[in-house]
Amino acid sequence: MEFNLFIIPMTLIIVELAKGLEINKKYLPIVSVVLGAILGAAFSFYYGADPFVHIVQGIVYGAASSGIYDMAKIAKEGK
Repeated sequence: MEFNLFIIPMTLIIVELAKGLEINKKYLPIVSVVLGAILGAAFSFYYGADPFVHIVQGIVYGAASSGIYDMAKIAKEGK
């Protein structure tokens, strides 16, 4: 099982919590990507795997989580 996939829901939850800190909404996708990279690095050190691969996967998963949020928001607004 690919444990890095847990980065997507973890990033979604943490970014939703970060909204309460009054971060400008235009920076939230950047926060998602950086958070994904950090979580990917944490997974690589925990599992003793190649850090480059896990960090890149974390960046992709962080970008995916921000895209999932944006698509859900657009669908909710009916645009």
